[in-house]
Amino acid sequence: MPAITARLQKYIQPYGAALLSSKGLYQTVHTFSGLSRRLRGTQPVVEVFLDRNDPYSQLLAQVLPPLQQRFAIELKIWEVSSQAGEMFPEAELWKENAIKDAQALAELYGLEPPFAEHIPTITTSTAEGEARRKQLGHYQSAMIWFEGEWFWGLDRLDHLERRLLAIGCQNSTNERVHFDKTCQQSFIGQAADVVDRSQPLRFYFSMRSPYSYLALERVVAMAGHYQVPLDIRPLLPMVMRGVPVPSQKKMYIFRDTSREARKQGIPYGFVADPLGKGVENCYALFDYARTLGKGKELLLSYGRAVNAEGVHSDTEAGLKLIVVRAGLDWEQARKCLADDSWRAWAEVHRSELYKLGLWGVPSFAYKEGQSCWGQDRLWLVERWLLGKA
Repeated sequence: MPAITARLQKYIQPYGAALLSSKGLYQTVHTFSGLSRRLRGTQPVVEVFLDRNDPYSQLLAQVLPPLQQRFAIELKIWEVSSQAGEMFPEAELWKENAIKDAQALAELYGLEPPFAEHIPTITTSTAEGEARRKQLGHYQSAMIWFEGEWFWGLDRLDHLERRLLAIGCQNSTNERVHFDKTCQQSFIGQAADVVDRSQPLRFYFSMRSPYSYLALERVVAMAGHYQVPLDIRPLLPMVMRGVPVPSQKKMYIFRDTSREARKQGIPYGFVADPLGKGVENCYALFDYARTLGKGKELLLSYGRAVNAEGVHSDTEAGLKLIVVRAGLDWEQARKCLADDSWRAWAEVHRSELYKLGLWGVPSFAYKEGQSCWGQDRLWLVERWLLGKA
């Protein structure tokens, strides 16, 4: 009976994921979350959770006063400090990267460098702030909560701006989204503008990571546009390396990926989790595909199948669909499935990532001193290629 239940769950899962990530449910949650406010006729309340020692909080604090000038909202600011260890398995690397990354964001938006002095005086205690954050179901700082939805720092402020514009609380009829510079819809240069086209762009990727999937779609397009070599370096998902991902964090990532995918026009949500055999099958086929010049095609086919089409990549039927669609021969490909030599290079890629001072995927590296983490950092990667960063 447990085996039957697990099998049913496996095949039902993609449909549940599709429902949870649907635009219709997203809009319904917004409607009901704002119902009590509309019935009371009160001002929208935006809750903000800041950590005085967090660079992302220090940036977010700078834009709160102008945000309140632009929109008729009440800001409720809470102070938080602790970050749960299980949510941040590489906390020191996270902190080191945050300093560099926040500086880049400050320059992008013309803000002051991140310093603790930017955090306003907060009258409630840290314990109260952390209790409120826990009650609402999150674990991170530089977070904003508004009517059923979380927004992280400057990177997700555009989603909040759209929510506020949608309910009509802007103070000017000419108001628009300001914080969308990390996701431009077009390239800023041409292939001829690339400083060094011989230098490969390294892309650290995991087939199980939904953010990696979004990054894959866009970085392949970017590399093609600028005619630069793309060196994709897969590594095992954290869970398959013995690093647990708490369910609360998984759910936030899923919901965040859903709205980011909608914004970018990338299909996502009909997810058949490739964890385990699905990931292993993908990596076992990668060398074969790469020798035929089809590495990108295989990963794109695989990524779309497991993230947007509900294809079970641990089955022969699902795997065959993925392989054939990538332009590969199924009979030749299936002979590679028993080869686990990929484990060696997957470990090498993991080691390289840590040497770069990074820990997770998607991550990018170009020339000496140029590395970053996150699907929403392709704007920075583009500037590397053009010699502008």
